[in-house]
Amino acid sequence: EPSAARPSDALRAPPTTAVDAPPAAPPPGGHLSPDALEMLGKVLLEVMSIQLLGFLLKRSGAVTPVTEAGIGHYVAVIGFPCVLFSALAELQPAAGILPLMLVIGSAKALVFGAA
Repeated sequence: EPSAARPSDALRAPPTTAVDAPPAAPPPGGHLSPDALEMLGKVLLEVMSIQLLGFLLKRSGAVTPVTEAGIGHYVAVIGFPCVLFSALAELQPAAGILPLMLVIGSAKALVFGAA
């Protein structure tokens, strides 16, 4: 019977794997979505506006070296830790990243504790 399938025919058939499957569409709202790019643009505009304001104040002489030291101390001791704590408090980590964050935090605590 020429039409009967032989066991060796299955070995000749090309395998179907995930590589042969068409690529999956990116999830809606990904990092290249218009909403994400708009948010990025707003953040960049805010950062550049603050930098420009600081440059203009420094160039005009409104910010003296003493004032600059005071602002730097405020940012280092109060401002940045508050922003960092707020960002970490609002963070919604992926399921597998929490143990990694705990390990990294523990390692940093050990390093700072030893110093």
